Amino acid sequence: MAIGFWGCNADQASEEKHHATARTEKPSYQLAEVEQGGVAAVLRLPGQLYAFQEVSIFPKVNGYVKDVYVDMGTNVVKGEILMDLEAPELEQAANQARERYAKSQTDLQLDKEKLNRVSEAARTAGAVSPFDLSTLKSKLEADSVLSNAERSNWESQKTMLSYLRVTAPFSGVITERNVHPGALVSASSKERPILELKEVDKLRLQVEQVLSMTALERGEIPLQKTELDLHESG
Repeated sequence: MAIGFWGCNADQASEEKHHATARTEKPSYQLAEVEQGGVAAVLRLPGQLYAFQEVSIFPKVNGYVKDVYVDMGTNVVKGEILMDLEAPELEQAANQARERYAKSQTDLQLDKEKLNRVSEAARTAGAVSPFDLSTLKSKLEADSVLSNAERSNWESQKTMLSYLRVTAPFSGVITERNVHPGALVSASSKERPILELKEVDKLRLQVEQVLSMTALERGEIPLQKTELDLHESG
C-alpha cells in the first residue's frame, strides 16, 4: 500500500510541474508586413503574329512590264529596283517637254543679250526710243515666265518617268508576284497588286482584348503571368 501511494503522488507532482512550466512560458507569434493589393490572376490570351510592315505595290502609271528582277521569296533592301516598266507615250512627252524647256532657255538668253545691247546704246541720247526699250523689257519678262512654266512641265514629266522604275519602299521579302515581262499594267486597276512586300525580320503581335483585361488596366488585378497562343497569320 505504501508503494502504490508513493507512485500516485509522483505522477501528480509531475503533472503539476508541467502545468506550472506551461503557465510561465510566454506565447510567440510570427509577424508579417501587411500590403494592400488585388488578387493575382493568370490569363491565357489568343494572339496572332503579323508582318511588321506590309504593302501591296501597284503601278503609278500605265505601261508595259519590261523587266522583273524579283520573285516570290526574294529578300530585298530598301530602294532596290524591283521592276522596270516602259511607256512610249510618257517617254515621248518627256522628250518634247525637255526640248520646249531648252528652247525657252535659249530664247530667254537671247532676250537678255539683246536688252543689254540696247541698254548700252540707250546711253546715247536719241539712239534708242523709250518705247523700244520698254518692249524689250516686257518681252524678257514674258519669256522668263514661259521658261519657268516649261521647266515645271519638264520636272513633272521627269517625275512621271521615274514611276516606270519600281523600287522597294522598305527592306523585306516578296510574298506575291502577279506580272511577267510584256504584261500591260494600269494605274487605275486596284484589283490585284503587281507585287506584295512584307517585312518579317521583326513581327507585330496582336492580342485579342478580353473583358477581364479591363480590371487589369485599372490596376485592380496584378498580372503575374500571361500565356499567349500564337498563330502566324497569312
